[in-house]
Amino acid sequence: MNKPIYAVLLVISGLMSYWGFRPEIYIFDVLGFGNPNPITIDNPFLLWVKNHYADLAWCLAVYLMADYLATLSYPRVYSLILWSLPVVSEGLQAMGILYGTFDWIDIFIYIFLLILYSIKTFSMKKLKLHFVGLAVCALAIFGLVASKTSRPAVRTPPAPKKPVVYTQATFILQPKRDEIFTKPSLSNILKTTGNTSIVLRVPVSEEDKITEAQKQINNTIYSTIEKELLKADYVVRDRAMFAKALEGENSSADYAGIHRSTKTDLILELVTYGDIKHNTNKYVDGNGSEQAASVNFSFTGTSAEFKLISVKDNDLVGSYTFYYTPCVDGCRYRINAAGTSNKLHAISTNTKDTPYEYVAPDVLENFFKECSIRLIKELKAK
Repeated sequence: MNKPIYAVLLVISGLMSYWGFRPEIYIFDVLGFGNPNPITIDNPFLLWVKNHYADLAWCLAVYLMADYLATLSYPRVYSLILWSLPVVSEGLQAMGILYGTFDWIDIFIYIFLLILYSIKTFSMKKLKLHFVGLAVCALAIFGLVASKTSRPAVRTPPAPKKPVVYTQATFILQPKRDEIFTKPSLSNILKTTGNTSIVLRVPVSEEDKITEAQKQINNTIYSTIEKELLKADYVVRDRAMFAKALEGENSSADYAGIHRSTKTDLILELVTYGDIKHNTNKYVDGNGSEQAASVNFSFTGTSAEFKLISVKDNDLVGSYTFYYTPCVDGCRYRINAAGTSNKLHAISTNTKDTPYEYVAPDVLENFFKECSIRLIKELKAK
């Protein structure tokens, strides 16, 4: 006897859903029981409840009653009518016979629930039970009609899309200042060593976690720094040989011993390098006037941090952070004037739309060349 109770509860919950979200159905018009302040939809779950829950609850209630009649051996025709009623109702809406909105999702829900029940062979043996079956079917049909709108559903046409308007924009970024610190003792070291020997120590990377392309970029960066040091008449020690010597002395951390065994005066350590973002909404339009967009546009620069260590004294004698800022001399793009997108569109068709999503390898190489030149100027004995 639980199935009729569940069916009634499902119908009530469906009516509550209609009253909360769609109070314009016919039964509320007849009873004068409308809801002047329906719930506002602000998330996908509530939208699903509004559009499908009441139909799901009604369909499940009808199927429960169909199964209940079949269990009590009522004539099978009434169960068949109830099982087919939800799909038939969607068809009537599609043909405009019933006011409402045809929805394929509702069809799929009905069919899914229908396959949960097995259809048995039709029997006409208990004709005296037809009256009850007809009554249940009549109530289900009444529920179908009462739950539909009293007038044709009015579909609000989608708002026409506004054409995207582009404007020419020139972005000029302010360069980020380098951070340079040098101990006075470095000058004494450089004066007393003559031909100063130096080794480049690079970040230890997990080889299995970087791509071959990144390995090539790293090797190019390291070679660029070492070439500039050679041009400045420094004695550049082999990185691999120095690393082995450092491992041998690592247990005692005897930098003086490393100095004697490797004949190396200075360690130039590339601590880290990586991309940094520069965000701005300021630009100069085609008329030369500064404007402010409603969205920020992002440009990618980079930075490199170095440490300089006196090997003999095991002393940090210098710390240097250099920055590369793109678009210092200006970059021209087309941007969305409506401010609905922060994508940059290159004016030249031969250039990618967003060239500042990363720093190109050739730009990175030039940056480290400039870093090395600036660093060498700091290493001059004063």
